[in-house]
Amino acid sequence: MKNSIFLGFLCVSAFSLSLHGSFSEKEFLAAINSQDKKQLALLLNSKKLTGEDKGHLLAVAKTKINEQGIPKNCTESKPDLIAFMLGLIGALGSLTAAQKSLKSASQSVAHGTGGLASVIGGVSLGFTLLSAGAFGGSLYLVKKGWDCSYARSTLTTAKEVEALIEATPTVE
Repeated sequence: MKNSIFLGFLCVSAFSLSLHGSFSEKEFLAAINSQDKKQLALLLNSKKLTGEDKGHLLAVAKTKINEQGIPKNCTESKPDLIAFMLGLIGALGSLTAAQKSLKSASQSVAHGTGGLASVIGGVSLGFTLLSAGAFGGSLYLVKKGWDCSYARSTLTTAKEVEALIEATPTVE
């Protein structure tokens, strides 16, 4: 009884391995379109490609690179445009907050002689420092958006996917 169950599991696993060993275009296309290099590398190592299959996958990868294109400005990439705009809004907001907290601190120090006035002035200066940190983060977002870093990274990944496919040996 145990031998027949073991033999059954062995047959099922051998059958499933033979199914996984064949070329499945859907899996490759999904990995190329999602630019998942790890998944694509696993598929390329586990599946055997013919020259025709490799040519088709290379054509899809080249199409993906042409779709990405080299960005000329941040308005061509929505994620970069969003980062740029959020950075600008954050920078303006943090400058406004810093200006108001500095004004509050100077007024409380000028009108008070100690106690509560010094506490309010200290809190206001703390808000000023927080605003300065927020301003730095906002400038970082503006720079990332301006440099089109998201669009450039997706283009680089698409080129790496193409290189991965080109380096794969074919079976005749």
